[in-house]
Amino acid sequence: MTGQSFEAAIRERVIEPLGMRETHYFAEEALRHAIAIGHVRTTAGPVALDWRSVRAIAPASNVISSLVDQLRYAALHIGDVPGLVLRAESLRAMQQELAPAGSMCDAMGLSWMLEDSGGDRIVKHGGAINGQLSAFEMVPAQRYACTVLTNSDSGRELRQVVADACRKHFLGSTAAAPPDTHAAGIDLAQYAGRYRATLSTLQVSVAGDTVTVVDETPERQLTAGSPQPLQDDPCHLVFTGLDRAAVVGGPHGGDRCEFLRGADATSDEGPVAWMRWDGRLARRTDD
Repeated sequence: MTGQSFEAAIRERVIEPLGMRETHYFAEEALRHAIAIGHVRTTAGPVALDWRSVRAIAPASNVISSLVDQLRYAALHIGDVPGLVLRAESLRAMQQELAPAGSMCDAMGLSWMLEDSGGDRIVKHGGAINGQLSAFEMVPAQRYACTVLTNSDSGRELRQVVADACRKHFLGSTAAAPPDTHAAGIDLAQYAGRYRATLSTLQVSVAGDTVTVVDETPERQLTAGSPQPLQDDPCHLVFTGLDRAAVVGGPHGGDRCEFLRGADATSDEGPVAWMRWDGRLARRTDD
């Protein structure tokens, strides 16, 4: 619509007006700053990943930024820089619920993940690529924002621990523990099985009242012949209702999980066919 490349349009319309001097879309631009390369844990210890990406995913994963610049971006969405980039009504519209979310949050806004916790409406969106993992969340009503940047695949657990600690320190709010409804008569055995997605293979196991999820295919594989990424520890689920669960502790602690039944299911008793995990949908397989 602008006649510009995506990167040029965002720089002119968002990055420069907000004074984000440490935000770029190309590695050669970021080299002027002190940058941290992403790492992955492998059988031979931590390994730095190549800085590889393609321009086609620039709107999803390619932005390179600093903590200070991300907080400048947060100031826009909190409403502290009126008149810049977006109108106030547009900012509010982005934070309105558009659809329920089966995992990761309560509902989706316009790109934002929305969650209610401790009486606060949390507006958030994290990310992960090439060993870089981040958490970005705001409570606009409190003029609060927090961003956590990590440069290792093990940062998944750290980023949420830090974000939760900051929210508790500055706002006095804590995330509520998910209700455990194992005793509510849910047949846990129906969820056991293998689920495949493009980026992962998930094994769900049930032993008594214990349900675990193991990602058998690390998302960020290295080249053939190189040390391979370590597998994450098993994740433990507690069910918060029929087909709904939450992860307790570990690298996905606090995440949510949803199971879906096949199109031929006529009731809640139909076979489980899908699993939504980490925001992605995986199909149940028989192998």
